[in-house]
Amino acid sequence: SQDNLKLVLPCRNDNGYQERLKMEHFVYDLYSVVEPYHLESKLVRLEFWWEGKLKENMVGFLIEDEDHYAKRLDARIVTFGRIGSSGFDRNSFLKFCFFQYMIANTDWGVGNKHNLEVVKVPAYQMVIPIAYDFDYSGIINQPYAVPTKNLPIKYVTQRHFYKTKVGEEEAIAMANYYKEIKLEFMAKCDSALYLKEKSRKNMKKFIEAFYKKLESEKSILRTFTKN
Repeated sequence: SQDNLKLVLPCRNDNGYQERLKMEHFVYDLYSVVEPYHLESKLVRLEFWWEGKLKENMVGFLIEDEDHYAKRLDARIVTFGRIGSSGFDRNSFLKFCFFQYMIANTDWGVGNKHNLEVVKVPAYQMVIPIAYDFDYSGIINQPYAVPTKNLPIKYVTQRHFYKTKVGEEEAIAMANYYKEIKLEFMAKCDSALYLKEKSRKNMKKFIEAFYKKLESEKSILRTFTKN
């Protein structure tokens, strides 16, 4: 029923880039655990034909168009003006921030709406952030992905929590929330059979490293309240 389709393709048609593209699609599925108003995505196999001959085939994925998303969820996507972190529903924003930290993604910004949609849905009085575009995240570790120069990290696989100040009670409450849904993340990894076994294991290991940060109150406060 959609007349506009957003198609994501690998940079090169080889096994490594194809697998990482599948991993990026999988991160959209992971995000659905924490955000019910996420953008839908779908893996597709593509064939490129020229003059009656098959020239190329590869896997890509589709991302839901904003208009379709808005209609499906009775939502409104805010495209005008600037917004700060205080303009979002606080709980939704903290879930967003912790998820970005979990997958080691720093390629987003609030002020310029970089790699996030600002959405108003009936369930919330305030707008909420919806994440997309995860190819620079450490959990995928694309060969071309590098952090911006102003961050105190050298590699995208290094986690860095930024963009917002978090109170101690907020940090502990959000850490407890993420502990409650850990098994859902792991189940998603186990069920993603379109990924290679090695990829699934590596992603689970990467997520486990995030949960190491949540093992003690001291670690939680050091990680999430330093700003």
